[in-house]
Amino acid sequence: MKPTPLLAAALALCAPLAWAQPTDLPRGIWKRLPTDTAKASYYLFEPVEGGVRGVLLTPPEGMTCEVELRLEESRLVGAATWKEEGYPDLQTRWEYTLEEAGRLVGRSEWVAWDEEGKESRGWEDHTFVPAPAVGLVTSGDAPEAPFGEPVDDLESLAGGWAGPGGAWKLSVDGPLVTLVPVGDHHPEARIALKYERGTFQGQATLGGNQRCRLELAFDEGALRGRSTYVQAPELGDKARHGWAPLVFTRLERLEAAPPAPEAPAPGEGSPIGVWKRDDGLYLRVREEGGEVAGVLCDASGRARCRLRFVQENGLWIGTANWGDLETRWELSASEDALVGRCEWVDVHEGQVVARGWGARRFVRLRGLH
Repeated sequence: MKPTPLLAAALALCAPLAWAQPTDLPRGIWKRLPTDTAKASYYLFEPVEGGVRGVLLTPPEGMTCEVELRLEESRLVGAATWKEEGYPDLQTRWEYTLEEAGRLVGRSEWVAWDEEGKESRGWEDHTFVPAPAVGLVTSGDAPEAPFGEPVDDLESLAGGWAGPGGAWKLSVDGPLVTLVPVGDHHPEARIALKYERGTFQGQATLGGNQRCRLELAFDEGALRGRSTYVQAPELGDKARHGWAPLVFTRLERLEAAPPAPEAPAPGEGSPIGVWKRDDGLYLRVREEGGEVAGVLCDASGRARCRLRFVQENGLWIGTANWGDLETRWELSASEDALVGRCEWVDVHEGQVVARGWGARRFVRLRGLH
């Protein structure tokens, strides 16, 4: 049989797929990048036992193309089967390998016919990449609707969290929770959630006014759940829709303490002396060259931070230097105690993500020091 011109042209679209390890087998929509002789095309792949199966999502009208590849060590090899009504099936060979950058690189066989119908075959190099997806996309399988622990005090969640792309700052306003990215990831993104019956539900607004739905629950100290995504939205009704797993974990907090939203009442005492803080650390304060300075240290004498104090409106305002960052203290002094608040910070990779106030109390130590 002499293939139709439609079949001959379609075979130029043919391209294969492969991955290095069984656990890395491709899933979802992959885009074959255009070349000088072939336009871009999209395949939907699904791992199966011993290899991968796929289907061409953008075939010429009246045709279909199905792919079956087997895993051989670090490569996927196999064939694409082209079908057109009224003609025998035609197969072309595929040979591809997965690179560390997440690309499929290799070659696929082409077929051509001359005017007399004589067949010739050859190879052409191609590259596949995963098609971009819209959403807070992460790897792995998404859970069912999330279930977690009840959150009695939403304000306890305020601060810095690590999530998709990097750090996020969480703010609370009644039952509403907002997360915004900190750093250069997900520009213009904003997550708005409402807490109802143990779950957080809402949406993320991403760059370009794109949106995705979110469902989260508080579970073992983290916010866990899922978000929707659309892969290859340019394909319209052939785009892939699904749920991706989503996890936010708390950042380590410097100077964690119970919340203290209000400044302390003014006092009339002095902070000079030796004090023990409610977390077991020690504060030594003295006057140095007309300035009031201090050091916060542990029981072994190792310094945690150094401070400078100034008196303002009956409060002792401290600037604590932790080396790479500074925090603020506001203390009211009496004869036997310092009462007030110290600023906490959440840090991610050297960047301050969130700040807040924690309640603190110091008691004076008597004796020789």
